Amino acid sequence: MKYSLDYIWECIESQKIFASEREREIVAKLAVVEKELLNSFDSRQRASFSKFTDILSELNYTEREEAFVCGVKFATRLFLEATNG
Repeated sequence: MKYSLDYIWECIESQKIFASEREREIVAKLAVVEKELLNSFDSRQRASFSKFTDILSELNYTEREEAFVCGVKFATRLFLEATNG
């Protein structure tokens, strides 16, 4: 069966359960700053901030997916060049 890179990415991403130590540290820092910001915002600002973080999250996910696809394509080309001589 032939799988697309998008399908493979979705499978890999759905299996990601644990964050690295560095990711956990960054997420903890973000949580502190986010709480500070939310406490200083009125309801309209909180709604705007929520939309902002959702869009930023979507951008982050898209960038990671594109990096994965580019990496697989690069590795495949490198492998083919190495095996073809």
